[in-house]
Amino acid sequence: MVIAPHATPRVLMPTDRPRILHLTMEHGADDARVYGKEVLSLLEKYGEIHLACPPASDASWRPAAGVVWHELPWYRGPSSWPSCWRAATRVVRSIPGPRIVHTHEPESAVAARLFGWCDPSRLIYDAHEYYPALRSSHRGALRGWLLRRVFSMMDSSSARSAGCVIAVDEDLAAHYARRGVEAAVVSNACGMIPASALRADRDGGRVVYAGGLSRARGIDVLLDAARRLIGAGVDIRLDLAGAVIDPAIGEAIASAAAEFPDRVRHLGVLRHDEVLSLLGETSIGVIPFRRVPFYTGRPVKLLEYAMTGNSVVATDQGPKADFVRAHGCGAVVPPGDAGALAEALAERIGDPALARAEGDRARSAAVSLCWEVVDQPVLLSVYERLLAIP
Repeated sequence: MVIAPHATPRVLMPTDRPRILHLTMEHGADDARVYGKEVLSLLEKYGEIHLACPPASDASWRPAAGVVWHELPWYRGPSSWPSCWRAATRVVRSIPGPRIVHTHEPESAVAARLFGWCDPSRLIYDAHEYYPALRSSHRGALRGWLLRRVFSMMDSSSARSAGCVIAVDEDLAAHYARRGVEAAVVSNACGMIPASALRADRDGGRVVYAGGLSRARGIDVLLDAARRLIGAGVDIRLDLAGAVIDPAIGEAIASAAAEFPDRVRHLGVLRHDEVLSLLGETSIGVIPFRRVPFYTGRPVKLLEYAMTGNSVVATDQGPKADFVRAHGCGAVVPPGDAGALAEALAERIGDPALARAEGDRARSAAVSLCWEVVDQPVLLSVYERLLAIP
């Protein structure tokens, strides 16, 4: 499946307008949200965007014309903060002010205030995580009450002092609202994919999970369901794409893949375009999340499964279950119930026509909720407000 390139910008930013800087030390230059959605959307509107971040995971990545990339180191825990902040401050000071600085982690938002990267009214804190429940991130483990408490305090402080807070979903926005902070919701919704890019000859037995691999996300339950189906003679082929977060889950995946090499595959961490290509070949997308804090929202994978025409089998909690029920595009099962999950998968594997019909309904619903329709206008409205500040 080939995804069309982003439109070439036609608008040049007037020199008297604040420069726009996206700054992150937790996301690489080719990050699907930071670069692929936010930076490129702003580029099309304003014509020049500065991006300060670590290198791309794909060595062939090059910034689009109009994106000025500044290389930064990765955050590697609190011990790396001083050196990372010094590097970021040098980059910020090389960009003529005034500036809008769009940060993507609490450490960066805190540093923006400490080192005067911009006027506080032009600081954007783009919140991706619910830190009280987070156990790990791109920076490594966040184990222990004290470290999670430090991150939670930085998160709350950043949200209260920023000129604007962007939340990745409605659940996180509600978390800030309970603390008296209004946040604009800009999700990780899938961008529009033309129907012509999707494969018509899908493999009816291919089931996919794309995302972090952990017990909280129900991967042990999914592996249990797969074992039951294989034992019952059901022709399931399960693809797992994503990073292993829990070592025990990593061991369970490796064991299943070794025992059933033709039925269970761990594909590792894929580029975003590779994930979408994979989803264009499968028939059923699974969201087996358990009942844990902050896994009740509408995950990115829901709309990516739907946009690529997969039937969706999800656990019964929050907006993802509401989406599946409202659009008749799959099945909803109790969290943690491997038997119910196996039954739902077996029904769709055994009836490819059912899976195709549900996938078609899922795609129709996803088109109306894609990034360009829902989230891009919110992002641009945030910038129009901040750019209007005298």
